[in-house]
Amino acid sequence: MSQSTPSAAWRVETTARGVSTLWFDTPGRVSNVLDRSAIEGLDARLAELETASDVEGVIVRSAKEAGFCVGFDHAAILAADAAEVRALAVRGREVLDRLAAFPRPTAAILHGDCRGAGLELALACRRRVALASSESLRLGASDVLLGLVPALGLIDRLASLLEPRDALMLLMSGRSVGYLMAKSLGIVDRLASLENVQEIHELLNPEASAARVHPAAEWETALADARSELGGEPSAHQEAELEILEVMATFAVQGPGAARAAAIESFVTLAARAETRHALESALARGEI
Repeated sequence: MSQSTPSAAWRVETTARGVSTLWFDTPGRVSNVLDRSAIEGLDARLAELETASDVEGVIVRSAKEAGFCVGFDHAAILAADAAEVRALAVRGREVLDRLAAFPRPTAAILHGDCRGAGLELALACRRRVALASSESLRLGASDVLLGLVPALGLIDRLASLLEPRDALMLLMSGRSVGYLMAKSLGIVDRLASLENVQEIHELLNPEASAARVHPAAEWETALADARSELGGEPSAHQEAELEILEVMATFAVQGPGAARAAAIESFVTLAARAETRHALESALARGEI
């Protein structure tokens, strides 16, 4: 029997087997957005689950048909000053770090859009499974297309999960990939059907994947190749691409802590640019974010 705990954007259901599902459902929206309310709601639910003795594992899942999460609350960025943008990004990263450090196994079930901060949310879980549904998986680091860099931990998590070239490709292209590519890259573990709950529960493995450490020479080659590719005709979001390269270079030399601090500062700086604000306004007007 399930027990439900209502909240603004998150609903908790815990089965008799001790598996709690965190249902993500942003009120009044077709798609989930990681806004301040959702961030604080997730923090509150995690606090409850951390102390629950009957919880053996946690699944993060969307209640929206459209997909998992389309990204960060970009409208809030437009309405905020630099200090508020920094505070929002820092708070979001803190809560996703709390999810990443959750004391029991976690898994994200993905379908449809899983972009930007939605991908950051998914990567904060130890495992990820794509759901076989009418909305095929569209997974991507879309921030760069809006003139931004990911600020909630995506850069260092991708850098610790993928080959340097693959991490840079996802971060700098902004393009979405489907299940097969996500599986090939190692971002998604497997495909599961809605009916096969047992298969989903099997993902709650207590062992987390070990972070991959690549030699400095690999990073130097990948970064040099990426810089070379940017040497041609400038793109509409070249400033964000250059910032991503700098943050990645910081990761390669100084490690994840320094890269995270650099990502926050880049995010704040880029959010104030007129070009970025125009891109955000246009995307919001088209209903894309």
